Amino acid sequence: MTTGKFHQEGMTGMLLGLVQGHFDIETKVKFIGDMPGSGHVNVNAGIAAVIPAQKIRDTLMEREFVEERERLSQELKKQRPSSTPDSDLY
Repeated sequence: MTTGKFHQEGMTGMLLGLVQGHFDIETKVKFIGDMPGSGHVNVNAGIAAVIPAQKIRDTLMEREFVEERERLSQELKKQRPSSTPDSDLY
């Protein structure tokens, strides 16, 4: 398994995954003011659904995605303006 360590000015961390969503708790509420009555609202339960970092890496490294990135990189290199040398000294 490849680690996703990063370093930034005195900090070190690792990517564990990306939050994809969360679970809700349906909660009863009473309306006040111009809208008397009651109803239900969803409240974030504080439990997240996470896509593991290794799954993200595996997906990004699939052959078709690697080939697509390489193709796009080559296209961008062709479109990139290049400078004209001012002398023959390289």
